[in-house]
Amino acid sequence: MKVREIDGFIPQYRKTNRNNDVKGMEAYLQKNNERIGTVTDILEDTNNHSCYLVLNLDAQTSSKKVLLPVTQSQIDHEADFVYVIGLSREQIRYLPEFKENLLLDCNDEDI
Repeated sequence: MKVREIDGFIPQYRKTNRNNDVKGMEAYLQKNNERIGTVTDILEDTNNHSCYLVLNLDAQTSSKKVLLPVTQSQIDHEADFVYVIGLSREQIRYLPEFKENLLLDCNDEDI
């Protein structure tokens, strides 16, 4: 199943998720609470299953946008941040780079 940016097929996303919006949340490494970037988007399939978070990495990490599988994240809506689980700053640098209009599959084994 192909994935797309959430605003592309759920136009009301911002209005309906204003209080639980993951977009804009800061991302931290779980093991040392070190800030690594900000969530800029969510990629979901056509059944509204989240597959990837798009992270805009800080300059000291890599200064690029990468795809983080949601299975490697923990979202804390109360604290308004996302933990990256099981990855180091070095490993995050090697996550696949996000490119606009990129079509991916939620079951893509290469990501």
